[in-house]
Amino acid sequence: MAMDSGQSAILLSLVAHAEAICAKDADRALSSQADELVLFDPAPPLARTGVDALQRNTPTSRFDAWLGAICYGLLNFAIAVAQDMGFAGGFVRIGGTKRDGHEVRVRSRQTTCLRNQGSAGKIMHEHISTPFHKDGLQSIWSLKP
Repeated sequence: MAMDSGQSAILLSLVAHAEAICAKDADRALSSQADELVLFDPAPPLARTGVDALQRNTPTSRFDAWLGAICYGLLNFAIAVAQDMGFAGGFVRIGGTKRDGHEVRVRSRQTTCLRNQGSAGKIMHEHISTPFHKDGLQSIWSLKP
């Protein structure tokens, strides 16, 4: 199915954000996020809000845990656009080598809401989650879309 220009713009914004993460470029990763960002991801705290909150807990510290580039690939994303808002949902493949030599390969679910601000979509809300076994105590990293 072909994408319209709004969907393509959202995809380009998501790809640019993923590329910034892969390159461990904190400034570029933060520049794709709106001032009113709300972020739910597996890492504590339960929620983070606003670019100011993210800059106090800059991604640089997370990036430093990895040797070399980080794999952050987008898979099977569906994108919907209405007026100046876009929603995208799919799977994220995250991988690389940690400083302790541990190889990491995980898949997570991601839903992102973006607002068109000028020439690019800015991420306003992002929810990244990992499935858990039914007992709720252990995450499942090996599932594939």
